[in-house]
Amino acid sequence: MRKNKQIFLTILITLALVCLAWSAGLGRDNEKTVACVVAREKIAAGSQILASQLETIRLPASAAACCLNDISQAEGRWTSQEILPGELISSGRLAVPAPGIQYPDAGAGRRLMTIKLEPSDANGFWLAAGNRIDLYLVPVNRENGLEIQVMEGIRVLAVLNGGSAGASNGAGAGAMKANAETLLCLDLSAGQVRLIFNAFGLYKMHAAVVNELRTAD
Repeated sequence: MRKNKQIFLTILITLALVCLAWSAGLGRDNEKTVACVVAREKIAAGSQILASQLETIRLPASAAACCLNDISQAEGRWTSQEILPGELISSGRLAVPAPGIQYPDAGAGRRLMTIKLEPSDANGFWLAAGNRIDLYLVPVNRENGLEIQVMEGIRVLAVLNGGSAGASNGAGAGAMKANAETLLCLDLSAGQVRLIFNAFGLYKMHAAVVNELRTAD
C-alpha cells in the first residue's frame, strides 16, 4: 500500500511539472511583440540619421522596453556614438542640437569654427550658409619645404559680417559696408580644426567655392 502511494505521488508531481512547463511555453508563445527600430548599416558617431539606414523588426515586448518603435522617431536626429548594423536604436543613443545653437544643421561631434579671410581670399565673400568650399592652406614661406594642403568640401554654416552675429545672404562684398569685418563659420571635424590651428603663421588660407549642380524646381 505504501508503495502504491509513492507511485501515485510521483505521478502527481510529474503531471504538475508537465502542466507548469506547458503553461510557461504557452505564455511565451502568447507574449506580445512590438516593432523595434534597428540599424541596417554602420552609422558613424556625429552623423545625422537617414531613414534608409534603418529598418524595423519585431521583438518580444519584454526585450524591447527601451528601443524606438517607429523610424520617424530616429530619422533626422544625430548619433551620439557609433551604431553597428543590427543594433537596436534607443533615444539614449541619439542626440539633438543643444538649445540656443544658432547655426543650421550643427551635428553632434562636429566642430564649429570661425575664421577671418580677406575678400580676395574668399571670392569676395559671395557666399551663403550651405555653400561648400575647398580651403587651401598655402605656405607663407615655400623655402621651409612645406606643401600646399587642401581640405575639400567644407560646409559654410554662416557668413558673419558687420561685427555681429547676423549672417549674410550671399549678396557679395559690394553690398557690405566698406569697413565691415566678414567671417566664415565652418562645419569641421576635430582633425580639421587642429590642422587650421597648426597652420596659423605658417600658411595663408584661401577659399575656393565648390560649384554644385542645382536641379530645376
